[in-house]
Amino acid sequence: MRVADGGSLEHVAATWQQLGKDDPLWAVLTRPDRRRSWDLQEFLATGRAKVADTLAAVTATTGWDGPYGDALDFGCGVGRLTRALSERFATVTGVDIAESMLERAREINADRPNCRFVHNQRADLSTFEDESFDFVLSAITLQHIPPDAALGYIGEFVRVLRPVGIAVFETALASRRQRVKQLLPRSLVVAFRHARDRDHLRMEMFPLRSAEAAEAVAASGGRIVHRDYLDHGWRYFVRR
Repeated sequence: MRVADGGSLEHVAATWQQLGKDDPLWAVLTRPDRRRSWDLQEFLATGRAKVADTLAAVTATTGWDGPYGDALDFGCGVGRLTRALSERFATVTGVDIAESMLERAREINADRPNCRFVHNQRADLSTFEDESFDFVLSAITLQHIPPDAALGYIGEFVRVLRPVGIAVFETALASRRQRVKQLLPRSLVVAFRHARDRDHLRMEMFPLRSAEAAEAVAASGGRIVHRDYLDHGWRYFVRR
């Protein structure tokens, strides 16, 4: 799928397939003080902390406290959050665009029979029926997906969410450099990206405007019940 801003899901898939082969833990969670290679247990501990913080925030701000049946981890990578969610939910499905990431996820989480991992390179989540999940989580993932595709996935989060459930997703804010790019003609930005990425792959970052995210939620029959600011952007809590 090619999207309006010049990016494509094919390019995203190719990039993360290679990152998953090179150093998947670092690709999933980069930090300025850690250039490469996490200790696995330290890495997984960050997932437990993230999920604990997310669920605590959900309960505190919306009152939601289950049911803890079926959960979806969109952009699961090697299953950092999938594993943590499996301690609270009956089943957890991790979805990722890169099979190399999922191979590592299956290895890491072989001891968690309530986790499964699904490869998806489509611009939708048609693998799953309507109202399949009680909880949907997408953390530090949509920022790596071109905006038109990211907005489509937000709509899919609402579609696969059960009426009793809640979805949580994060989006990134534009950097100063990205804000400057937004003032340039679209054709110039597209041409630059095509020339830059022709011979190598790189991890892209795409901001998403709050108004666009809200429109995608509403158009799919959802409603934003809370929004808060994180250090890299916004976190949305959505109900049907």
